[in-house]
Amino acid sequence: MFRKSLKKSFLVATSVALLSTNAFAASGTSYVTGSLNNASTESATIGVSLTIPAITKIVVSDDIAFADLSDGNIGGDHQASINLCVYSSSGSFDVKIDSVNTDAAGTFKMKNDADERIPYALNFNDGSTGLNLTEGAATNTGFASHPERGCGSLSSTLTATISSSDLDGDIDGVYSDTLTMTVEVQW
Repeated sequence: MFRKSLKKSFLVATSVALLSTNAFAASGTSYVTGSLNNASTESATIGVSLTIPAITKIVVSDDIAFADLSDGNIGGDHQASINLCVYSSSGSFDVKIDSVNTDAAGTFKMKNDADERIPYALNFNDGSTGLNLTEGAATNTGFASHPERGCGSLSSTLTATISSSDLDGDIDGVYSDTLTMTVEVQW
């Protein structure tokens, strides 16, 4: 009886040892092991890491809309602005604006159904620094981010300006452009 019990214990212990070995081998996890030593303590170094991606947010109040020039009010330059908020987790950012109606010189242009084009300038201001933009070119300025991730207020402005000289001789029509604003976190 003692022998049967010993045999059973040996088989159970051997099975558990084999199962344990297979469980570690089958898990696919690699382990770093040290050598056995006679010390009563041992230490290991464990790395800890975390990646937090950069966060940007743009909130735009509306489209840029110039006043109607139907009253013959074409004298002087014309401006239209919108308010916006730009948040960057780094505290600063660069701006790039692309236009669907640009030319090779990087000029912003509006066009009508007859494909007549009127150039205009764009200026971005973060509330303290303003810069005239070139279509398709990043500013590399490091504008100041809005302090709140949720953009509690619209503290930046984007202003479009049409020079009166660019309105001479243009035909009637509705002129428009579509802009894509890209904000890049600056580190």
